[in-house]
Amino acid sequence: MDILKLKYENLSNAMDRLNEAISYLKKLDSQIEKQAVDFLENEDLRRSLRDSLIQRFEFSVDLFWKYIKKYLELQLNEPSEFNTPKSVIKSACKTKIISEKDAELIIEMIKCRNLTSHIYKEELSDKIASQIPVYYEVMKKYLDKLIS
Repeated sequence: MDILKLKYENLSNAMDRLNEAISYLKKLDSQIEKQAVDFLENEDLRRSLRDSLIQRFEFSVDLFWKYIKKYLELQLNEPSEFNTPKSVIKSACKTKIISEKDAELIIEMIKCRNLTSHIYKEELSDKIASQIPVYYEVMKKYLDKLIS
C-alpha cells in the first residue's frame, strides 16, 4: 500500500472517531436532564466526553495537516521544505488545493489544537469543543476532495 493511501486511511479513521465524539456529546447535551450513567453525574460524564472530543480533535488535526503535506509532496511534486502545520496549509492554499477562506479557518483550527495541548482551562475547553464540529466539516471537506 502506498504511503499516501495509508495516511488517507489513518486520517479517515481518526475523522470517524472524531465524528463519533461530536455525536456523543450532542446526544448527551440534548438529554442532560436524564441520568446518563448511574455512577456518574451528568456534568462529570459531559466533561469526560468533551475531553475525549478534544483529544480526538488533536490527533485528527495532526493527521490532517500531515496528510496534506504528503499529498503536496506526492501528488503535486511540491518540495517538502515546509514542515510546520501553518506552512503546509499556506502552501496548499498557494497551490489552490485549499481555498483562502478555508485556509484561514484551518490555521485558526491549528491554533486551537495547540491551545488544547498546552493550556487547560474549563472555559477554553468548552469554547474550543463548541467549534470542533465546524473544524470537523472543513477537514472532512478536504478529506473527501483529496482522496488518494
